[in-house]
Amino acid sequence: MRWLTPLLTRLSFSGPHMRPVLYGALLPWLLLLGYRSWLCSQAVDALRLEDYWEVNLGDLEFWWAWAGGWALGLSLADPDGSSRWAWALRGLQHVLVAVFFGLTALDLQYWSVTGSRADWDAAAVLWRDLPMFWPVVASEFRWYHLLIVMAALIVSLAPAIWRGRPLGRWRPALYLLFVPILWMEVIDTRPGAVASVKLLQASFSEHMYWDWVERAGDVSQPPDPARLEPLVLARGPDWRPFNIVMVLMESVSADRTTLHRPDLPTTPNLVALAQRGLSVVEMNAVVPHTSKSLVSILCGRYPRLTTEVSEARPGGLPGRCLPELLSEQGYRTAFFQTARETFEDRFRLIHNLRFGTFLGRDALPWGFEKVNYFGVEDQAMLEPGLDWSAEEPGRPFFATYLTLTSHHNYGVPEDWPRQEYGEGVNGKSWKQLDAIRYVDDFLGKLVAGYRARGLDRDTLFVILGDHGEAFGEHGRSQHDLIIWQEGLHIPAVLAGTPLEGRPEIAARGTITGVRSQLDLVPSLLGLLGLEVVSGWLDGSTLFRPAPDRVLYHSCWRSHRCIARRSGERKFIEHYREKSPQYFGLDEDPAERDNRAKKLEPDQIRFWQQELHDWRAQNLGYYEAIDARFFASFLPDDRPAIRSWGATDDPAVPLIDALDCALEAASDPVSAVAGSALWARCTWRARAPIREGWEVRVRIHHTGADPVTGQAIDRTAEDTWFPLDGRLPTWRWEPGQGVPDAIRLPIPPDFPAGAAEAAITWRRLGGRLLERDEGGEWLPLGTVQIRARGGTPLPGEVEPDEDGP
Repeated sequence: MRWLTPLLTRLSFSGPHMRPVLYGALLPWLLLLGYRSWLCSQAVDALRLEDYWEVNLGDLEFWWAWAGGWALGLSLADPDGSSRWAWALRGLQHVLVAVFFGLTALDLQYWSVTGSRADWDAAAVLWRDLPMFWPVVASEFRWYHLLIVMAALIVSLAPAIWRGRPLGRWRPALYLLFVPILWMEVIDTRPGAVASVKLLQASFSEHMYWDWVERAGDVSQPPDPARLEPLVLARGPDWRPFNIVMVLMESVSADRTTLHRPDLPTTPNLVALAQRGLSVVEMNAVVPHTSKSLVSILCGRYPRLTTEVSEARPGGLPGRCLPELLSEQGYRTAFFQTARETFEDRFRLIHNLRFGTFLGRDALPWGFEKVNYFGVEDQAMLEPGLDWSAEEPGRPFFATYLTLTSHHNYGVPEDWPRQEYGEGVNGKSWKQLDAIRYVDDFLGKLVAGYRARGLDRDTLFVILGDHGEAFGEHGRSQHDLIIWQEGLHIPAVLAGTPLEGRPEIAARGTITGVRSQLDLVPSLLGLLGLEVVSGWLDGSTLFRPAPDRVLYHSCWRSHRCIARRSGERKFIEHYREKSPQYFGLDEDPAERDNRAKKLEPDQIRFWQQELHDWRAQNLGYYEAIDARFFASFLPDDRPAIRSWGATDDPAVPLIDALDCALEAASDPVSAVAGSALWARCTWRARAPIREGWEVRVRIHHTGADPVTGQAIDRTAEDTWFPLDGRLPTWRWEPGQGVPDAIRLPIPPDFPAGAAEAAITWRRLGGRLLERDEGGEWLPLGTVQIRARGGTPLPGEVEPDEDGP
């Protein structure tokens, strides 16, 4: 024990580091205590004093453990304050305090807006795509948030320049602060905060630690090989093609429509359509997030249960989906949305789904108001969608419209009339009801437009929500972490002449039973008379009694909430965040009476394991898809049509293009300014590539303006990473064919007329790679560019870069 004596001698509670380090932790905690307590008072009308103590205790534990550890460590290492490196460490400690303070404040603000805590998924999303998501964050930014950030910097960094004095008479006061902490920890007499603020009990660091522990234990299970078989269809004896118009109502819960709440005057057009067709009483989303819902609706398969929209990557989809299947049967296909097409790589996802045409915000006519950070009002896609539908009479089409106006932050055009909805409806809830009325108005005009053009005679209209939206019903807002029915129960209506004359289908009325978005694909294929020869679908047709099955649901962000539903019995697993929940939806549709405490512990553990197994099987399935995708690259000895670079032998090129051509939904190739073209190429490396290469694309227009006669010389260039970065060039196997799809974006203000498309390669951040005498650019063909219609609003002529 001789070593202990000099150690205790060096330990000084009055050293030069103790007071400033403790001071630098005490004041941040006091500021966070005030901010956290104020947020809790806004969330709950009558909190007890012990509730305020409970939700702040976790931060008190963290800050005093942090400060005490640093202060004692510095006192042991540098008791008299003479070491420069110890002073440098103290400065680092203050910087880290500022970081933790800022992250905790952001976490608190996130909770105040959504009712949930931040996690590693949220951090990863912001880290990967901060410019894309910043408008979402900025929409909830308030002036006092800036003050909090400034206070964090001042309070946390100011003690770093303080030379410090002994604690003196302040020492007993600081010691007294440890008494309640020790009492609550040792005696364990925590009162337990009310449920709405209980989520804040853990400090930010503790919450993130346990979130990491959950993710570190993630597992996957290999899938049933039968589920990996590609979906193959055959025309049955009842084959009958008809047009399909699908309208996906963004963030619209069933109970916010007149269809399910007759006292709400929000969706009269949806009701009118349901009266002429079929209404699905109990339609449910799978994952309450748009990109994941698109996979469920259009592929009939469960999406990948990760936050990343990996389905947008090459080979990322769970199989062949409805647009591709219908295209093989001679259909024209198109997807329209008024949101910016770059958000969450929507353009890649739509291309993977094999839609022939995709028009997003930047390709729609000018002159429509911006309603939120994602895009413009839904009326902007009305005329382009109707015009596209009428382009080839006699040929069946599949048109999908994804609305936007009812998405957070629920903006509507300036001239849209507001309406009162009775007591208890105010704030954001009131704004969204108005936005839903606008979406319903768009729906009415769309159906009327098809009728006016005579396109409704053999057309099936399919209208459903992509997911719901919450406004604090269970303490959370928006939709990504809403596993309750306000996030999952969505409206669904089918109407049109294809339902008539079918003895097995009642053309009017309701479809009962618990149904899922997964059921849309098998239902539509059955109506068309297409039979599944091989492959797998996770859904079941809507036109037969609901099967006895278990439906699974997951929150968008992983390891937060997951659920199973069998009939009217629903079990929710919340991981470590809260206790499991069990509801009888027939008696408790609002999910207020949690009966989980009445269940046997073995039953709870059985369902928890079932849900974790389902997620593991889902991850294993998609891992198998990834492996199959990379295994599909085979040696290819075809002659090259163009080559770039050079190997060690200057006479031998490094990379070849074996084929390269524009994908086109029309002949001749045409596109609208603001949209994009796609080229499909196959590359081959002659030797190992020791550096990163990227594809460079170009659209070049020369000619004369048809109005002014002035000469036009306009070039638009962009960069594309092969296979969307999934297989960098330095990982290519020599001699192996690498199929790739390359996007050629056309600026929104690009002039109309003929343009030349071309493609080449260059080193990352370097020059273009020249090889043959014909020049480094590989021509892809001529494209006829069509100008966007409408009249620009002031400031709209240049591309708008203030949103994702």
